[in-house]
Amino acid sequence: MGYRLIMTLTKNYRAGKRTYTKERIMEMAEVYYAAGRMSDDEFTEAVAEINRLD
Repeated sequence: MGYRLIMTLTKNYRAGKRTYTKERIMEMAEVYYAAGRMSDDEFTEAVAEINRLD
């Protein structure tokens, strides 16, 4: 669930629907990862997507 949420937030951010800042999205990804809601691969991919945001 955490992975899908983070990917949706990054998609919305790119589309101009910036509900959260890039930093807040990164914090959310870190919390989901620390809580075991994202695998290592999912977290790596999510961080890469977040870093690609403007």
